[in-house]
Amino acid sequence: MCASMYCNILQPIEIINAIVAVVVFAIAAFLDWRYREIPVKLWIPPILIGFATDITYYIAYASALNMIINLVILQILLSTLIVIIVGIIVFVLKLMGGADFFATLTLYVLYPFNRFLPYINAYAYFSKIAYLFFILPPLLHILIIYSLTLVLLMILNFVSNVRYISLLKLPKTKKTLVLLFYRVMTVEDYMSKKFYYPIYIPGLIDRLSFNIYEDDEEWKKKLQTLPKDMIIVASWGLPMITFFSIALFVYVAVYMMLMPYCA
Repeated sequence: MCASMYCNILQPIEIINAIVAVVVFAIAAFLDWRYREIPVKLWIPPILIGFATDITYYIAYASALNMIINLVILQILLSTLIVIIVGIIVFVLKLMGGADFFATLTLYVLYPFNRFLPYINAYAYFSKIAYLFFILPPLLHILIIYSLTLVLLMILNFVSNVRYISLLKLPKTKKTLVLLFYRVMTVEDYMSKKFYYPIYIPGLIDRLSFNIYEDDEEWKKKLQTLPKDMIIVASWGLPMITFFSIALFVYVAVYMMLMPYCA
């Protein structure tokens, strides 16, 4: 196992960061699912705690980092690139909400790189899969898990939509998109749902996406005059932080399961 000095520093930091991350993202997940609104002030404490634990770790164990400094720099650069890309998507392209950026930034501060790197560098008996797990930056792992949850959602969309797809007079390419990314439903079903936005209504609407600042309740008022059995296509306003939080919980669980090996 790794040196006790390293473990004495590592384990409290990982436990603190894990508790902070799980608590904050559990609250954020609930708020995002229920209201699609997350106050910015929720992210301030974990960011400050993340900075504090990062500085503590760097000061206390700088010598270990020097042995693997290239890997550490690579992970930090990859994580920084992810934060920049999300920032562009949020603030320039306006395709995501501000909470998505702050959630990404929070994880970047709490997990800037994999702090088990000095440990696995010294112990070669880890399998290649485990080594791959540690060699990638935490933020990238979380995004990969997050992507898998979206793939599952696409499968659920397909199962739900396939029975209706023949009723839609759309080009094959658009039908494929509808099958995977949207929900086909009647107007009556639409009226009973929250955070859904019309994408295709025969003769009225034909678009690929919606503005994140649209009000779903306003759309319900506009569609009240349509026949209840009319088939339409709607897009779910994804609670992205909720799915992001699920990915984080999975990552933290795996990460903390591996920590006892450090003793």
